[in-house]
Amino acid sequence: MLALPGQAIALAVTPEPAPAAAADRWPDALVRDYLKAYPHLTAAQVRERLDRLAGRKSLAAKWQEQLSGTYAGTWYDFGADVWHIQVTKDDASPAVAEQAAAIGQRAAVDVVRHALTELDATRQALQARLGSRTGSPTGLVHVDVQANRVVAEVDATAARSLAAADLPDHVELRAAKAPTETVVPAVCHDRYNCGQPLRGGINVGPWNTATGRANNYCSLGFTVRASDSTRWALTAGHCASLNQLWGHGEQQIGQVRDVRNNNTDAVDVARIRIANAYWLQAGGGYMYSTSSSTVDVDAAITNRSQIEINDPVCFNSRSYPANPPGGDNCGVVILISSLYRTMPAVSGVDMCGGDSGGSAYLKVGDARWAYGLVSATTARGTDDCMRQGSVYFSPLPDIYRYFDQSAAATIRVETR
Repeated sequence: MLALPGQAIALAVTPEPAPAAAADRWPDALVRDYLKAYPHLTAAQVRERLDRLAGRKSLAAKWQEQLSGTYAGTWYDFGADVWHIQVTKDDASPAVAEQAAAIGQRAAVDVVRHALTELDATRQALQARLGSRTGSPTGLVHVDVQANRVVAEVDATAARSLAAADLPDHVELRAAKAPTETVVPAVCHDRYNCGQPLRGGINVGPWNTATGRANNYCSLGFTVRASDSTRWALTAGHCASLNQLWGHGEQQIGQVRDVRNNNTDAVDVARIRIANAYWLQAGGGYMYSTSSSTVDVDAAITNRSQIEINDPVCFNSRSYPANPPGGDNCGVVILISSLYRTMPAVSGVDMCGGDSGGSAYLKVGDARWAYGLVSATTARGTDDCMRQGSVYFSPLPDIYRYFDQSAAATIRVETR
């Protein structure tokens, strides 16, 4: 089942154009997932709500940038079709309500105490304070936008320590819960052989000098570009080892220069330097669709608050390409911060071994927004595949924060 997650300012915002109506814009399997959670809705009503998703995401991103000290996040009541917009100043209410109406979205503007920037700073400080405790199902810290507070799920020892500390009044301590599902990394199987450009969703692996090709191993998520003009390929950190030479098919990519997978936080990423001129002469910002076609990466999120409960998130990996004849491999966000390393959880998805590192993206009409990298799944069957299970992905904003702290250059996903 899906879970429901709570001076006058004028903003220069251009409303997103409404997408053309199309019954096949949203895969039937995805629509059925929503209908199970909201049986009072019709398929047409589900699609109408999803068609306004691009406008909601675009406005939220612009408000976060233009109202950073006032904006406190949004949450969407899918069943009632009401978008809750949270701000800390009442004089911001008319502007945001008017812009929501311009995209055809009914909205309720709530005035709260704490801006999203304040909550996120508190979350980071508290997570750092908990330190190594985050390696267990304890010490999970996340922002609860609806409640306008930071929630820390901690064990008894950490709770006693934090209770004696001078914590802000917008921090809530909760007893940690034990995981209810077995979670396994999504490694090994299948392969594709693609020419340039280097694209998300293809098989990548350590270079095998004996065979002159890459081993079948994991999936490529996105290509990224650094501010020093170097280019990189991203996959899951649990797939790779530092300084390994990686490739795809019969072409080398380059060496793994950065790996982060400490099994505590939500960052599970390896950064492979694109050093082969074969790949460098082609651009980036693509995902695999067929052996002769690609789809574009149109945008990339920058803040965790852009991931919301009930978002339709899809996955592009070597087992399930983007935009196949049957539709993208999509599910629904059921947890923004799960017990598995605080990663978002998406239900109703198919996934196989070897899909780790693949692209997680939001599909809004024909556009695809980068959300993160496949990290793990619920238990798979004897064929090493999972049907209609849950996928956990390493969110792109957490990966960006890690890059910003550890790399000299600014590194961001390439988009078209």
